[in-house]
Formats: sequence, C-alpha cells, structure tokens
Amino acid sequence: MLGAGLRPSVLDFLDGATLELAARSYRGAPGAGHDAAGDAGAIPDGAGFALLVEVDGSQAEAEAQRAELVELLGEAAVAVHEPGDRDALWRWRDGINPVVTAARGAKVSGDVVVPVERLGELLERFAAIAAAHGLRSCAWGHAGEGNVHATVLVDPDYEAELDAADAVSEELYALTAELGGSIAGEHGVGVVKRGRLQAQWSERAVVLHEEIKRAFDPKGLMNPGKKLAR
Repeated sequence: MLGAGLRPSVLDFLDGATLELAARSYRGAPGAGHDAAGDAGAIPDGAGFALLVEVDGSQAEAEAQRAELVELLGEAAVAVHEPGDRDALWRWRDGINPVVTAARGAKVSGDVVVPVERLGELLERFAAIAAAHGLRSCAWGHAGEGNVHATVLVDPDYEAELDAADAVSEELYALTAELGGSIAGEHGVGVVKRGRLQAQWSERAVVLHEEIKRAFDPKGLMNPGKKLAR
C-alpha cells in the first residue's frame, strides 16, 4: 500500500488471532460488506488479517484513494466494509485490549516498533516464539509506522505461564533489536524495560543518554529508577 504511493491517515492492523477474539463484538455497516454467509457487517469466516484504513482530503480525493486501495487489494481482500458509524468502529477497536485480556484472565504485551518493511517478519517470528513456549499469541497495532502490540495470553494463577511469558518477551525484544527496531513503541521505557536500551543503541548513544540525565537531574530526583539505558 505504501509502496504504491497511498498515504492513509490511519493504517491499523489486526492479525487472525485478534480477529477471532474480537469478532463477536464487531458490527459493520449494513450493506457495506458481506461475509461468506452473506451476513452484512460481520467479520467474514476465515478472515486471517484485517486492515483499518482512513484517508484524508476532499470527497473526490478520498473516493479516488478508496478506489485505488480496493483495486490494490484485489482478490486478497475477503471483504471490504465501510461502517457508516466511524465512532462505533473505533470504539470496537479500542475495546480489543480488554477483550484479549479477558480471554484467559491476563496478558503480557510487548509494545515494540520495527521498520515497516520488517513488520511481516516480526509478526511471523513472534507467533513462532510464543508457540515454542506453549502460549497462545495475538498481535495488533499501527501498521503504518510498524508499531506492534505483540501479546501472549496467560492465566495469572499459573506461575509457569508467567515465566514462559517473560521468556517470550526476552526473545521478542532481541528480535526487535535484530530487525532494527525499538523495544519502546508508544509507551516508553519506564520500569519494565529499563536497562534494555543498550541492546539497541551504540555505546556512545548510551553514554550521551546518561550524560543528559546527569545534566538535568544530577541528584537523581526525577522519576528515579526509570528510563535507564543499562
């Protein structure tokens, strides 16, 4: 899509596992699209990936971009829905996080970002990592900038699953660095990811980071213990 010159204002994605979890609550616009059974506004059976796309511009520009997008997707698109209620669509999208969390009682997510051209590789390899540790995974995020909420589902009462989730996170962060990405996409470093920046930065960048910190906060009073490169 980006290679074809389209520049959507929103380009989000949901993988097949996320769709499966969230499908029951989706309601598209009647008449806007049909699944294999002919039901208007439902997620089609067998859908393995979804894109949520918005475009900006005049009505004529938006219609032209839509036509080009539909042509570009061609037969790869199982269905195209155009919900009449845009706000309802994004309420559904915003509700995915609690739906996923409720599937097994808890989840562990790694908010990472990679170059857009490595996004497909990240998704495939993350799914394989989670499966190797015996955990069910799903992923969604902002495809236009390569930002992924890479998630494993866990039962919080099972320590072994929580340990497995930690192991998945370690491998995910290593994979992200390998692909030239960042372990902190939208939500920063904080406490959970402190000490990990050195895996993706040069030694000189780490030193500069620490020097800037000391210049502005010599006594370590500002948010102590957080956003540490190592």
